[in-house]
Amino acid sequence: MLHVSAQGDSPVSLAYFLEKGLNINSKDYRESTPLHWAAFSNAECILNYIIAWGGDLNAQDSKGLTPLHLAVKSYKDNHSTRGIKQLLLKGADRNALDYETKKPIDYVPLPQPGERPDEMALELRNKILINEWSIMGDCLMIKNSFKKQKKSPFTLICYLVLMGVSFFLLEVSSYQVLRVSDQSEWLLYGSQSLFGLALFLWLMVWLSDPGSIKRDPDLNFIKLLDTLEASSLCPDCEVIRTPRCRHCNLCGKCVDRFDHHCPWVNNCIGKGNYAQFYIFVVVQSIYLISVVIVSGLYFKLEFVDDVYAPFEDREMHPWHKYRRGAGILMSFVSALFMVSVMFLCWVQTGNLCRGETTCERYSKTNYRMLHARHQ
Repeated sequence: MLHVSAQGDSPVSLAYFLEKGLNINSKDYRESTPLHWAAFSNAECILNYIIAWGGDLNAQDSKGLTPLHLAVKSYKDNHSTRGIKQLLLKGADRNALDYETKKPIDYVPLPQPGERPDEMALELRNKILINEWSIMGDCLMIKNSFKKQKKSPFTLICYLVLMGVSFFLLEVSSYQVLRVSDQSEWLLYGSQSLFGLALFLWLMVWLSDPGSIKRDPDLNFIKLLDTLEASSLCPDCEVIRTPRCRHCNLCGKCVDRFDHHCPWVNNCIGKGNYAQFYIFVVVQSIYLISVVIVSGLYFKLEFVDDVYAPFEDREMHPWHKYRRGAGILMSFVSALFMVSVMFLCWVQTGNLCRGETTCERYSKTNYRMLHARHQ
């Protein structure tokens, strides 16, 4: 009966039979589990429930096929790759071999000569089922990386290192020359103040609660399925979803008004910390603009006015001999990051004006329809 419930995309009946003591990984005469049936039928809703309740992602049937194999084999009939993406994001093994030593990707048909390319097949072969490490996907999370990921402090440490190195280079080059010239002290102290404020705001966003929805310990989640739609519940967190929440696989929690998971603060951005995050992005942008202005003024004073010439014999800083190289490097790096952060600031400002989150604005899911349905 669990298998029929899985094929019919019915979490309510699945929960009923589980309460009666049936095993979520029970097998039929083909040694298929309920997850096999759900994956083959592209039953997206119950797929999440089975995985959350202990379904074996890499169980093999009598032919050695895993749920991912079956999801790939049936993608044409289902006209969707969403089930495949769900399995991969939850940790399904894309390199699992069946008894014919075939991987899931081997069941994606190759285009024949003169035949019109299948867009979904190309997406599966070139994007979804490949197992390549990339900085853009695995570290910066700018593009989707369809694999189970865990929170990593890598980019968190990178941000601190970059900020520390940038301040050191500024101290060696631009700040040193500005002090000697006795010009634009307000710009010098303003830039240093923005540096400290940016770090403080970064710390606030990192340690803040993004608006995660808390589980009510007195609430019987199984009984909620009798009164609410299964799609309005999160089986992983066992909470009732709000209209604008989303489950973050990295943090393992549902976040209200989910915007995105920011690798630079190693935290989700949502209702609880969006204001701090937006101010942080604005301050970081202004700081980088000030660094570019300071660098421009430095080049004028150093290379045009040569204000440092009378002080060449004075040991103003142990690294003062390297100030020109440090100044050139800092100018290039700060300009590069200024463009990136200002683009992020522009996107977030656009989100505020539109009353949308980044997730809602750029996701293929029609969130406007979802909002209307919950109202």
